[in-house]
Amino acid sequence: MNNLIKDSWDILKKNPNLYNAPVFIWFLTSLLSPSFSLSIYYFLSITTIGCINMALTAGWYNQIKVVIATKDKSNMDDLLTGVGKYFNIILSGNIILFFLLFSSFLGIYTIAEYFITINDSQLKDFQKISDELSKLNPTQVADYVKNVHPEMVVIAYKWLMVFATYATLAALFYFFIGLWTQFAIFTGKNWIESWKLSFSTVRKNLSLYTGLTLIQAWFYIIFIVVNLLTNNEFIQLLLIIISIVTEAYFAVIFCLFVFKFNDNNKIEILKDDIQSSLPKV
Repeated sequence: MNNLIKDSWDILKKNPNLYNAPVFIWFLTSLLSPSFSLSIYYFLSITTIGCINMALTAGWYNQIKVVIATKDKSNMDDLLTGVGKYFNIILSGNIILFFLLFSSFLGIYTIAEYFITINDSQLKDFQKISDELSKLNPTQVADYVKNVHPEMVVIAYKWLMVFATYATLAALFYFFIGLWTQFAIFTGKNWIESWKLSFSTVRKNLSLYTGLTLIQAWFYIIFIVVNLLTNNEFIQLLLIIISIVTEAYFAVIFCLFVFKFNDNNKIEILKDDIQSSLPKV
């Protein structure tokens, strides 16, 4: 782990242009993000942001790959080449992943609905409780819940367990295939082959990958907590800068992880529209 942490930081110090993509992603997301609403405009905006994010990520990871594999400094051409070559793979894989997770959720929800019965009267009570909770301060929630009918609490607890079970299974699934984007870009494989490569690589290097993932999670948790606790504009700006640096740093770490532990033993490099394969080192 020490080598990954040190080597990733050295790569970023020598290639400050690797910060460009996350800055673009943050700027465009902030500019285009609409307020939540159940409208076509909101759906189209979120879809557009997602596609831009995937396109820039494809180019960004291609830049990182070029730097790691060739030791050359990457440029904007590598980013644009990565977008053109890998965007379709990343888009199709994420669409399949979305429908897979969504259909799994519907399946679990349907099964749970069969076993957890709730009548119209209880449903109205839940809606009333939800409306009243939204008007309370966080400090008042505990006292309010104490006065809720025990039967309603039991039903709410059962549904909470259903959603928690689904979230745990979905997180575990994504944990093992979470490197598929990097594998698709590093090897040129389609999304299903990249899922397999991610699963096998994570399984064989479970302790190292888990450690890196936990470190990354703690960073993001700290940023979220600090951001929620402060209204100071200078601190929030500082947090944005730190989060961009952190995002770039962990992107390099996980790309370097894929490079070092790639079972495919080949890295697809695209330079000047000439495709070649380099053995990993």
